[in-house]
Amino acid sequence: SILKMADSINLAIPTAMGWSALVWIPGMTFFSLSLGGPVMKARKEFGVNYPNLYAVPGVHKDADQFNAIQRGHQNFLEGANFIQAMALFGSLHSNYAAYANLVGGLLFYYGSQCYLNGYKKYWNVEGGRYKSGGMVKWIGVLIALVTSVMTSLKIGGVIS
Repeated sequence: SILKMADSINLAIPTAMGWSALVWIPGMTFFSLSLGGPVMKARKEFGVNYPNLYAVPGVHKDADQFNAIQRGHQNFLEGANFIQAMALFGSLHSNYAAYANLVGGLLFYYGSQCYLNGYKKYWNVEGGRYKSGGMVKWIGVLIALVTSVMTSLKIGGVIS
């Protein structure tokens, strides 16, 4: 059979996993908090109070501008948990995979910051969120995806 069945597998944790975990666990926490800063500033600037997550057009004067900044942060939050899980799981494959995910994490954060900056600056332009380099974050996502598949295939006995 093409798939080797096993009751268990011995999987050593690569030493580089610690660096990847540093970027993806506390690093993500601090980055998320810093990415929320522009939203807090925009709440004051545009008069959007809690509990409103978004500004209401017709109620808030600059609703679209505020909502663009909020979307920049919200976009990060919507994908962060599954990307983090893929990166950490993918980092178990090897030291190379762990280092790749360390770099991927930094690219994901940099691209997410650029995405928010693009949304903020080009809020009224189609595709503005990518005009400041937001596409870079997808390199980090792709690294996490590929390495998590590699780890899955390794555990499944398909690759070594």
